[in-house]
Amino acid sequence: AVVSTQSTGGDIFKFNMYSIVLNPSEIRSMASHICSFAENSLTLVRIVKWEEIISTGRTGNVTEIPTYCIEYELELLRNQTNQRLELIEERLNNTKQDLEETKANLTQSLTKTQIEVNTTKQELADVKTHQEKNEKLYLPLTLVLSALSASL
Repeated sequence: AVVSTQSTGGDIFKFNMYSIVLNPSEIRSMASHICSFAENSLTLVRIVKWEEIISTGRTGNVTEIPTYCIEYELELLRNQTNQRLELIEERLNNTKQDLEETKANLTQSLTKTQIEVNTTKQELADVKTHQEKNEKLYLPLTLVLSALSASL
């Protein structure tokens, strides 16, 4: 039986293996900062992940050195969250303004419609009054015409 002992000397940080050949821009993005989290965008093609490596046990003389990447990531997330919040607040303010404009337009339309309804009611009342007057004149006129035609 062949026994293989795998050991590494030196520093290892954010060691990942990928199922594809990365393009130069992906590599540049990862190399841009020690705390770059560009590999997170390549999750589907990472076959060996740094998170898995650091979660396994260690043997031998291993010294872990803090990188402060958590603070860096938190700052990035905070900045992204603030940018999203500002965008959402801007959208909210625009929506509030649109709502106020819509309310004003609806109030104006309602007032106009109420005036039109009142005008139509008045016109209807005038037509009814005119019709009643005509009916009062029509009946005697009909009797006169009947009497005239009977006498002819």
